[in-house]
Amino acid sequence: MDTERRGPFECLAVLGESNVQGGGWLVSDGERWPDVLARLLETAQERPLRYVNAGIGGSVISPRSPG
Repeated sequence: MDTERRGPFECLAVLGESNVQGGGWLVSDGERWPDVLARLLETAQERPLRYVNAGIGGSVISPRSPG
């Protein structure tokens, strides 16, 4: 199986909690680290990509999680 990556990235999907979704400490959504990463990738490859930020602030993996 050939696992070498060829060509530009086409899609970036980011999963996580508040560190992905952002929060009240940001002036705009564009300051979230995934948004910055998406812009940098598009600049470096000179081609747009689909970007999905699926962050959910305060989410937990299990109801038994200590949060």
